[in-house]
Amino acid sequence: MPCTSSWPGDPEGGACISATVYVDRNWLPWTNVSTMKREKKPRRQKRPPPVAHPGEGYTPRTSTQEAALDTIRRNSITFILGPAGTGKTHLASGYAVQQLLAGTVEHIVITRPSVATEQLGYLPGSAEEKVGPYLVPFFDAIERIAGKRGHTKDRERVRAAVKIAPLAYLRGRTFRNAVMILDEAQNATFSQLKLFLTRIGDGSKVIVTGDADQSDLPRSERRLIDVMQRLAAIKGVGVVEFKSSDIVRHPIIENVLKELER
Repeated sequence: MPCTSSWPGDPEGGACISATVYVDRNWLPWTNVSTMKREKKPRRQKRPPPVAHPGEGYTPRTSTQEAALDTIRRNSITFILGPAGTGKTHLASGYAVQQLLAGTVEHIVITRPSVATEQLGYLPGSAEEKVGPYLVPFFDAIERIAGKRGHTKDRERVRAAVKIAPLAYLRGRTFRNAVMILDEAQNATFSQLKLFLTRIGDGSKVIVTGDADQSDLPRSERRLIDVMQRLAAIKGVGVVEFKSSDIVRHPIIENVLKELER
C-alpha cells in the first residue's frame, strides 16, 4: 500500500505509516449511533381478534310489548302480567340492558322469588350463589340481548352492573340509579312485594313481572293481583296485561294453555 501520510512531528517525513484499523463504534461515546444501519427484525404476526357475537338487542315483537315499553318509560313502577311465553322477562331484561349501555342507569337489580327462596340457609355458598339458580332465565335473556361470550365489552359491562338481590336480604337497602326487576312475582307474598317496591331510590325504575295463573303459593298467600289493583290508581304506577294472543315463544303454547286451563 503506498504511503499516504507521515508521522506527525517527523521533520523529514521519513516514517511512513499505513494500516487498516477496525473500530467497534459501540465503544466510542461520540459515535452517532443513529447513522448506523440496523437490521430489520421480522414483524410478529398479530393474532386475529376473537370472533364477536354481538347481542340481538331488544326490539318489541308485538304491539303489547311496545305499549309495555312505553309504560315503563312513563312510570316509576310498572306491573307486567301475562301468560307464559309472552316475553315478560325478555322485555324487562331488554329495557334494563338498553338503559345501562346508554348510561341512563348504573345498576340492574334482579330478584326472582321462589317458595324456597326465603329458606336459603341450608344451601351452600353466598347469598348470590344460593339464589343464582332461580335467575338463570334472566341471565339467558341478558346473553341474547347483550351478546355471547366472544363479545366482551357489552357483556362484561352488563355482568359488572347486575346485582343479585335475594328478597330475604333486601330489608334496609335502597337502590339508586337502577332498573329493579322482580321476576315471577306471582310467587312473592304480600310482605315480599311491599318490601321490594319500597326499595326504590332516586333515578330508579321498578319492573314487576308475573303470571297469576302459575303461582306456587297457597291461594291464601297469592297477593300479586291485589297489590297491583290497589296501586294502579297511584300516579307513577303503570299496569300492562298480556293475553294469550301475545305469546311469542311458540305458537303451540297458546293452545296448550287453553286446554290445560279449562
